[in-house]
Amino acid sequence: MEIVYLNANGFCGNKDKKKSSDVNNQKNAEKILQEIFESYSYSPDILFFSEFNPNSEVGEFVSDSLEQKSYYRVDPNAGKGISEKISSMVLAFSKTKTHSEPSPNDWLKWNEILIDGYRIVGVHIPDTEHGTDMEKENAKDFWNCLEEHYQKNISNKVIYIGDMNVFKEGTVGKNKFNKIFENANDAWLSMGHSNDGKLDYTCKYRTRIDYAMTSPSIQKVLEMHNHQEFFEKKELSDHSLLQIKFNDINSN
Repeated sequence: MEIVYLNANGFCGNKDKKKSSDVNNQKNAEKILQEIFESYSYSPDILFFSEFNPNSEVGEFVSDSLEQKSYYRVDPNAGKGISEKISSMVLAFSKTKTHSEPSPNDWLKWNEILIDGYRIVGVHIPDTEHGTDMEKENAKDFWNCLEEHYQKNISNKVIYIGDMNVFKEGTVGKNKFNKIFENANDAWLSMGHSNDGKLDYTCKYRTRIDYAMTSPSIQKVLEMHNHQEFFEKKELSDHSLLQIKFNDINSN
């Protein structure tokens, strides 16, 4: 099983303040797809994009491009609640025709797929430290639901992958992250990498906020790559592209 995840930053490249001319840049989307499929020669079973606008021209372009590569589009929340006003969600593309599970509170930034005995959850978790009071409460609610979901499925093969916005010890989000995943496997660390060096950064602010966490039932991670060049020299996003490849001990 191979998964790729990228916070695409609205296909605006490595931008802080996005101008209207930056939003949904098709040329940038083309470069991202080229990097994934040509430069790295990846052919993931599941590909997640967060900060994806399904109602934009570039969103249609990416969907059409991946359909031509024999991928099926998988909308979050079993395809419900996606209106013309939605401009940011976690969208998945799968080699196998499948559907997403209903999301807690109908979140469109939670895309949960059941495939080949695995429960794969692509997430873009709101920041618990910034934003309005309502946004902070929504972020706490997201973490509470994730905790409940993990405890319910801890004996299964579960992967949570995505932008989790946990960047500082002592914050609400980081405390919840540490509690929930105390006995889980961090795919990055399981490959022998450190958690305190330059190689673990996953965004241009030089901190680690994108993770791939697996339940104890997933015994073996084969590969884990953190492609920082996406936010550095190539400036395709403000985040790294994550790639994880794994199998369990009985599938060798």
